Amino acid sequence: MKAFEIYLNGKHLFTVGVGDDGVLVSSLTWVLGESRPYAGLSCRVGGVDGATGEHLDWTMPEIAIRDEVTVKVVETGDITPEHNRYTFDPTQVEAEFKSLRNQNDDAA
Repeated sequence: MKAFEIYLNGKHLFTVGVGDDGVLVSSLTWVLGESRPYAGLSCRVGGVDGATGEHLDWTMPEIAIRDEVTVKVVETGDITPEHNRYTFDPTQVEAEFKSLRNQNDDAA
C-alpha cells in the first residue's frame, strides 16, 4: 500500500498507511500570536479509514525550532498501528463549529 515514513531529525518514528481506501495526511503548522488558543508549532499525522469512516492519528513528539521533519512516500505493507482511532458525531462537530464562530464574533 501507499504509505508515509515519518522521520524527526533523521530518526524513523513510524510508517503510516490506510490501505486501499482512505485518506492519509501529514501537516506541519505554526500558529502565531499570543492571543491564539493554539499558538505554537505542531506536526500532525493522521487519516481516515475509508472502509469504516474512522479517523486515525499517530502521536508526534513536540516540534521545535531547527527540528527536521521528513515525510517519505513509500509502497509497503509494514504499517505502524495507529495510536488513536475514533469517529465524529456530525451534530457535535456542527455545535462546536457554531460555538467557535460565536466566540470569534464576540471577540470582533
